[in-house]
Amino acid sequence: MPPGQLLPRAAPAGAGGFADADEVVMVRRSAVAACVTCGLCGGILRDATTVSECLHSFCRKCIMKKFEDEDTTLCPTCSNDLGCDPLEKLRADHSLLCIRLMLFPVKRRKVEEISLLHPAFVSPRVHGVCQPAKKTDAFFVGESINGKAEAEAAESLGMELTASPTKSSMYSRSAAAKEVGTFIVTVEKETESTLSSAVGIAAEGSGALPPVASQRETHENIAMTLEKVKIYIGQSQSLQAENARLREELENERAEKAFAVERTRILEEESLERESNTARMLEMIEACTGQNQALGLANARLREELEMERQDKVAAFDRARVLEGRLQTESEIGQKTEAVREQLFKALDSEIAAQRLLFQDCQALKSEISEKNKERAMLQCDIDTLQKEKTCLEYQVDYLTNSLAERTARVAERLDTYVCQRHASEAENARLREELDNERAKRAAASDRTRTLEATLRRESEISQSIEAALNRLLRDYQYLVSQIPEETE
Repeated sequence: MPPGQLLPRAAPAGAGGFADADEVVMVRRSAVAACVTCGLCGGILRDATTVSECLHSFCRKCIMKKFEDEDTTLCPTCSNDLGCDPLEKLRADHSLLCIRLMLFPVKRRKVEEISLLHPAFVSPRVHGVCQPAKKTDAFFVGESINGKAEAEAAESLGMELTASPTKSSMYSRSAAAKEVGTFIVTVEKETESTLSSAVGIAAEGSGALPPVASQRETHENIAMTLEKVKIYIGQSQSLQAENARLREELENERAEKAFAVERTRILEEESLERESNTARMLEMIEACTGQNQALGLANARLREELEMERQDKVAAFDRARVLEGRLQTESEIGQKTEAVREQLFKALDSEIAAQRLLFQDCQALKSEISEKNKERAMLQCDIDTLQKEKTCLEYQVDYLTNSLAERTARVAERLDTYVCQRHASEAENARLREELDNERAKRAAASDRTRTLEATLRRESEISQSIEAALNRLLRDYQYLVSQIPEETE
């Protein structure tokens, strides 16, 4: 399996209902390519946005540009109608954003740091020689746990921990592994001498503690060191399992190569069998002569179809003239509707001005009521009548606004239908022109095909003559050999 077609995904939950934090599962890139590809630009989704009606996903910039530039309300993938305002049906897809971050994570700044830990914890000894530990990104899945264990071990040995000794190498190696698209584990076996040396160093460090440290603190330090050794043993076992998996993949590739060699041998045998079947060429020549006759009949049929297409073209031009007349009438109707709309707006403005005057009158009456408390009883009836008139006017204004909105909606629908009819007529004209061009191209191709068939017939007749001569020679040789065989037997 090529490394470029693999990428990590979240590990499945274990038997207890919790996922193993150190487990990494590899999946094919082709399995998620269709999910994270934009249907408009063909690239990886940027700021993924999903249509709530049909659940198709696009880049936010691409889908917004599509709706704004083309003034359409249809989904680009399934042509589903999204209503009068398609932008309200767009939703941000956080699941696709998470998948994209897994494919292309945010770049982290490379930091060069120096650690003051003991050399036994930075680079364990292998067979008595101090070598730097080889680790990859898959090894650093549990880096936070190892970092805590190292910090505790360093505090128990009385040393100062400044930074993780493998952080800079982790960043540099993870960047190279992400370019390939997979995480490859390299296994390094740690021998018993390495573990014993680590335990010995821990014991020496515990012996070098200040005199105020008690025996309890010494036991705690040794227990933390042993926990760190167990962590190293578990990591080495996981690396060995990964190495076995890589060996199995290598064996599978070798088996595939052997299968390819066997397949080439079979193909060579089939090619030899094809060369021995020369008699089929005579049948092919007879079939070509029959096809030539059929081609002549097809040419006559094509001429008749061309005449019919010309007649259809004349009828299409007549339909186009009729559609242009209808277009002019529709434009006149649109101008009339615009004039009616302006008149309605003017009537609405006058009604609003009248309503404002009524409000001013009400305010004047309220001021007079406050100044003339004695005439309050007499003016109360006038105020009630004015309020009734006010409600009647408000009802009339509401009715006028509703009727105006309905009329504007009908005008907009008529304009939309007119635009759609116009687009349909233009598409029909373009289709008719394209069909005429296709018929011309087919006619030219048919003439070229007849010429090529005549040339091939000449060549095949020459080949057939040569084959017949060769067969005659072979027949004479065979007869001669048959005549010689009885003489030898006698």
